[in-house]
Amino acid sequence: MKRLLAGASRAAGPGGSGRVWKWLIAAALAFGIAPAPARAQYTAPAQGQDSAARLETPRLAGAALFGLPTKDGRVQWPFGLESLTPSEESKALRNQLELVLDIVAAQAAEGQTNRVLIGFGLGSVRDLRQLLKESAGGMHPKTYAEASRFLDRAERGLTRLKAADTAPAIKTTETAPGGARH
Repeated sequence: MKRLLAGASRAAGPGGSGRVWKWLIAAALAFGIAPAPARAQYTAPAQGQDSAARLETPRLAGAALFGLPTKDGRVQWPFGLESLTPSEESKALRNQLELVLDIVAAQAAEGQTNRVLIGFGLGSVRDLRQLLKESAGGMHPKTYAEASRFLDRAERGLTRLKAADTAPAIKTTETAPGGARH
């Protein structure tokens, strides 16, 4: 976990969103949707349950709700995104995006979303897309297209949630006696 946070902080830059990454990990632990290694490190086993049994419990990945491929509760990243360079930066961005997708999906299931988290997710998508564009020359066109479609799905899902969160309430018009509307 410390290595993950250190990698994320380096990718975010000094004084940048590295602090935000640590906050995201804390939020994931609070919501109970942190990756299994983080949960094992920061939570005690339930009474009568050993830590190995706790790690085997599968969870639904929030990414599945966005139409992204998952396996065993984790995002299945396309090869084009896994092979991006610099690898430490791209891995930190992938981890951040996966965590945001999980938290936002859990919040949406409760009927609430956090625009700030959605913004971090969209920022991760934007940064991954920039790294993908920089690597396009050395990548097979099908690999590039698959990675681009993956990012499109993530961006579309986050954008829809953000729009739903900011949509104005529908105004109803009342009719006063005599048929006048106000």
